[in-house]
Amino acid sequence: MDEIKKYELQISPIALQVFRILDSPMVINSTDSEIEDTVKKAILSAYFTIGWSYPDGEDFKIMVVSIVTHVKNTGLSLRLPELTIAFNRGVTKEYGDFMGLSIAAFIQFLNGYVKDDSRKQALIEFNKKNTMDSVQPSPNEIFDLSKGNALRALEDIKTGRDISLYASAVYNFLEQIKVLDLDDETIKEYQMDAKKRVVDDQQMLNMTEMDKFRRITNNQVIDAILKGSPNRDAKAKVILKAKYLAVKDFMEVAIMEDTKLDEIIELCRSEYLSTPNILEIRG
Repeated sequence: MDEIKKYELQISPIALQVFRILDSPMVINSTDSEIEDTVKKAILSAYFTIGWSYPDGEDFKIMVVSIVTHVKNTGLSLRLPELTIAFNRGVTKEYGDFMGLSIAAFIQFLNGYVKDDSRKQALIEFNKKNTMDSVQPSPNEIFDLSKGNALRALEDIKTGRDISLYASAVYNFLEQIKVLDLDDETIKEYQMDAKKRVVDDQQMLNMTEMDKFRRITNNQVIDAILKGSPNRDAKAKVILKAKYLAVKDFMEVAIMEDTKLDEIIELCRSEYLSTPNILEIRG
């Protein structure tokens, strides 16, 4: 009997529908274009479900941008296919009455969906399944993996390869074992530099970006940083950039000074293994 069938007798049909898609990518792990495409399709599916005419071009674009922003700010743990489920249940008044399919109505649907008992039921069963199926890596294995990432970053910097995709994980590890130990003033300097670089990055993207929705999203990040009130997306980009810059500088100094990084990290193994909550995911 497959894993889905094991749960069919235990949860409601709606919970089962949600359960089936919980292996899908989360919003937080999806690209801007994937989120935008999913939001567009989910909105159109809602209109189709109740037989209403689709919104006009400009209204539709504004609606998509607003809902994408809301999802990225508050719904990072949602799976992409859940947006369609949320909107389709919303238009059938599962989450209360609504006056037209406005931006506010779709946000109402999302807020109602995340509190939906069927979703909670699906998540409970999904977590049970994952707990039964998963094999937790040992602390030594986690240390070895983290050490390998750090040494890979060192080699990538030597050869001019990009480390931005995994620099944050390397930063967290080196900080945790106190090999990278920055004072508050240095951290603030990296954050200030990161803000400037993120703004520059977004402006550069806009120079070649043909998609209007993505340009709007990029401009929202730029405006949030320049106004000193970064939203969640802007904060995340700044933090990632700051960690990248710190790791890059650290590795460049290590290369220049011919530091035996492998040996230094290895000296930290015992203390790392004795640290409580070493399996905690760092921000």
